[in-house]
Amino acid sequence: ADILLERGIDLQQEAFREGEWQATPVWFAIGRGRNLALAEHLLKLGANPNYSLFAASFARDHAAIELLLSHGADIENIAEDESPFLGAVKYSHFAEAELLLKHGANPDYRDPGGMTALHYMLKKGSDAKHFAMFVRHGARGDILDAEGRTAIDILRRKKDPVFRALAEQLRGA
Repeated sequence: ADILLERGIDLQQEAFREGEWQATPVWFAIGRGRNLALAEHLLKLGANPNYSLFAASFARDHAAIELLLSHGADIENIAEDESPFLGAVKYSHFAEAELLLKHGANPDYRDPGGMTALHYMLKKGSDAKHFAMFVRHGARGDILDAEGRTAIDILRRKKDPVFRALAEQLRGA
């Protein structure tokens, strides 16, 4: 990497873009090479830490998430209409979602369709045990989706008393 940089490769130049998202050198190190040492080296040289949290979360690489955040990655960096946190929830990567929440991710981020992580979890039938993380991190269950439904309303209609209890916990949050 240092030889390429000495020969003129730009540390900040992305290889390509998709909307606002950029395939940066750090993204390649994390998302393709899974090379944490290279990513750390590039970050210490001043490379852009953004756009890589999605890849680190998808790879379930907690060390990479921590490294990126310690170098100033924007935890709410939006790409393809979702935050890294919402992306983690959509892929059922709940441990990574919780790590992002611990670092300040917004549990109530709404995508352009009005759906929050809670809405997505209910839509795909996620296990009740994962909903407690949202209660612990202060998620609101009263946010309307595009169809006018709240997570609390959906949870209350469930037959399982665990889900109904979660609705009350979210209501009280």
